[in-house]
Amino acid sequence: MADIITAPSVRAAVTPRTARRVLSVRDLAVEFPHEQGTTRALDGVSLDLHAGRVLGVVGESGCGKSVTARAILGILDRPGRIAAGRVMLDPETGGSQDLAALDPNGNVMRDIRGRRIGLIFQEPMTAFSVHYTVGNQIIEGITAHGLMSKAEARNRAIELLREVGIPRPETRIDAYPFQLSGGLRQRVGIAMALACEPDILIADEPTTALDVTTQAQILTLIEKLQEEFGSAVIMITHDLGVVAEIADDVVVMYAAEVAEKGGVEQIFKNPHHPYTWGLMGSLPRLDADVERLVQIQGQPPSMLRPPTGCRFHPRCPYVMPICKEVDPELAPVSDDPGHLQSCHLDEETKNREAAKLLAGMMAEAP
Repeated sequence: MADIITAPSVRAAVTPRTARRVLSVRDLAVEFPHEQGTTRALDGVSLDLHAGRVLGVVGESGCGKSVTARAILGILDRPGRIAAGRVMLDPETGGSQDLAALDPNGNVMRDIRGRRIGLIFQEPMTAFSVHYTVGNQIIEGITAHGLMSKAEARNRAIELLREVGIPRPETRIDAYPFQLSGGLRQRVGIAMALACEPDILIADEPTTALDVTTQAQILTLIEKLQEEFGSAVIMITHDLGVVAEIADDVVVMYAAEVAEKGGVEQIFKNPHHPYTWGLMGSLPRLDADVERLVQIQGQPPSMLRPPTGCRFHPRCPYVMPICKEVDPELAPVSDDPGHLQSCHLDEETKNREAAKLLAGMMAEAP
């Protein structure tokens, strides 16, 4: 299972890095005004999603992962707003659209949600209305886009419930959300997200609050359906074990910014940011005899008043004077332009510390 691993077992990439980009986010900033001022929940986030690939977005709670997903879909909680940046759908075609410039309540954006981009919510119970059966809610999502009649949509909903592994879908379609277990509700949520066969699927921590057996089943299901439907997937999680198992590309976020990004092998075999080292060092293992997991010291900063310079410097064991004054640029690793990181440490130190971390993780228990 991804939560407890014996070593950083990294998924092999299934599609070349040259695959067509289906989504490009550039310098995205999201603000939430409040009585004490304005909080920047995202501050210059950039990422790319490629056709047929899984992008893992990882980081601690509150780093901006879910806000990124909601900004892409135009469903930010009020009074949040996109303050800057672009969200380009199909950036390599003549019909590309900037989703950040669209009216989030307009017909164009509503049509994109569901038909082009599907979302698996973090907590399925709050994603459904308790007043309607799960079948009616899937059917409404299909018929709202004018794809088929209500009778055809019901048959489609039954087939989707069968696809996601729900037993007796002909009867479960008439169940209310509270009549289903957490695992079954999450499967219904996946069926709803896939109902219109979207090109992009965003999974916002889809295994939260599920037991480890159900977590493994849900991850396996998402992988299987991603291959069958050919969707590009954004997997949002705080669990690096999940990322290693399912992702092709990785974005590591900290305090509303991107700390490091690259291919899954680049991140796991040559991590270049102290925050990434901390996340990897805290992974539990079955083959190591340790009394206590390694922790990243301190707490994530308040985004009401983020630290000056590098936002990780109050918790970083490698902090230097420059870290407290200058926010490092997200720049390529010297020998790998596809691997980007934002840290003032010199390349020699990064390579040495990454090698030391990996050697410790791969060492067998005595």
